[in-house]
Amino acid sequence: MRYRQILTHILHLLTCLLLLTAVAVNKNGKVCGYSIGNRDMVALAGSGAEADVADVASEMLAADTVVISSIGIADKVIGYAGTTPVEISIANGRIVSVTPLDNDESPRFMRSVVESGLFERWNGLTLDEAVNVDVDAVSGATYTSTAAIKTVRLTISHYVKSQPSPLEGVFSWKLIITLLVIVCSVMLPMFFHSRVARLVQLAVNVAVIGLWSHSFISMSLIVNAISNGLDLTTGIIPAVLLLIGFVMPFFGKPGHYCNHVCPLGSLQELAGAVKKHKWQPSPGVLKWLNGFREALWIALLLVMAVGAGFDLMDYEAFSAFMLDQASPVVIVMACAFLVLAVFVPRPYCRFVCPTGSLMKFAQSER
Repeated sequence: MRYRQILTHILHLLTCLLLLTAVAVNKNGKVCGYSIGNRDMVALAGSGAEADVADVASEMLAADTVVISSIGIADKVIGYAGTTPVEISIANGRIVSVTPLDNDESPRFMRSVVESGLFERWNGLTLDEAVNVDVDAVSGATYTSTAAIKTVRLTISHYVKSQPSPLEGVFSWKLIITLLVIVCSVMLPMFFHSRVARLVQLAVNVAVIGLWSHSFISMSLIVNAISNGLDLTTGIIPAVLLLIGFVMPFFGKPGHYCNHVCPLGSLQELAGAVKKHKWQPSPGVLKWLNGFREALWIALLLVMAVGAGFDLMDYEAFSAFMLDQASPVVIVMACAFLVLAVFVPRPYCRFVCPTGSLMKFAQSER
């Protein structure tokens, strides 16, 4: 890639970053976890200054119940679309209740976590038991529930002055296997060009990255990362995917994420393998469809730039992989595009995907 192309690429990438930063500020009032404008971070003591949870709690020891907050302690723990702050009530050395506070997380995912009874899992436990108890993430709301679990543990640990290792509970078989699949999806296409190998890789992408891990780049993920930053103890996979999507083009691999990693793109290509001969639109129709995709992306950005329509990000077809959480509208839309993919190569990727439009613009491509 020539220096002029690299400079153009950098300018496009910075433009995208500025646009999405504006969206992140409008949506959450934060950049990298720091409040912007009039949306001040809620202070623990309600005075605008940082407070020590243990000090606040110690002043309440005369009462039967101590209430501690995760605000100021677990602000860097990020779920799917934001932090998951909680209040924890303690009486006689045992947890009475864990209550979620106002948050920027996706309402659908947080509602699922609450209805699963996850916050009741700590009720009745001693503080030592509460820090060490094994609590499973909620299927279909993995990022949100994992962040909530870590938030509770960090808050209790801070109270008892026994902060756990930042890497405690981070590594799991799901994480390791998902990362291995992602690495394979990046590296194998560079060395193997067998159709069979390609189909196997696509199927593994769908099964592991999509259905099992629920990992993908989306507008929600990017805006969340700008608003809150990425906690590498809970967001290793999103960080890796973002690097693949936005850094690999600098090394002469534009579109590598979309073509070789994205589980939705993989699923459409697998559907297309059912029928050999596809409908190929005329140059005029193709130009119109590409214009539609770009117009859709621009319209979405403009709506969010004026402080509205943030929920529209949750209607990208990627969330259909979260089968028990996805909106019925998203599932129906994803199924429709999957059927269409039998006759038209990757229709959602090529003619609709807002995230794909963002990545193409960032790569200075049309």
